[in-house]
Amino acid sequence: MSEGRTLVDKLVAYYDYYISDGVSEEEYEHEYDYDDNYDPDLRALAELVHEGKTKKEVGEIEGDREALLLRLEKSVISQAKAGLEADPKANRNFSDKTGWKVLDQLLAVVRLKELTQVRITQRGGRGKGLRFDVTELAATYFGKKILSGLDMQRRRSLNRDELDQVRAACAKLKLTLPEVVDPTTTEKFFATDDG
Repeated sequence: MSEGRTLVDKLVAYYDYYISDGVSEEEYEHEYDYDDNYDPDLRALAELVHEGKTKKEVGEIEGDREALLLRLEKSVISQAKAGLEADPKANRNFSDKTGWKVLDQLLAVVRLKELTQVRITQRGGRGKGLRFDVTELAATYFGKKILSGLDMQRRRSLNRDELDQVRAACAKLKLTLPEVVDPTTTEKFFATDDG
């Protein structure tokens, strides 16, 4: 696949060559699965899209090329949306900008939704010993960006001041991260249901 082509162009070429021409799985793996120059966004998209379903929805490559492109885009986006809803973590396999506006918008929605489901857990004692576990935040796409922007990309436990910096960065996105307090052993003991 040549440089400078958009993801959609590469997708059409992928459809032309691999799906319509019936290239065997061994040939596909030999030529592209181990090729370092293979487009990572196309590879991530291929993880979400099922070739058989795409071939059925798009049909043969006869007639109008624009009609093929529209059918292909519709099929791929609907499958990508379903795949990302089933496994939101798949968004992390894509680059920041794929070059395909519709896919970029879909990824932005999934990435924000993933960020809203993050929990920050309070650990440790009181006062200066109080720490906050941000492991879930660091695992998300936008969480990595936020922590990297604050030069905390390797940190998984933050103090109150550092957490306030993260909250301020999240406030720019109009997002409030939920904070959960881990109960102590004593609190767990007395919280058991007696009756």
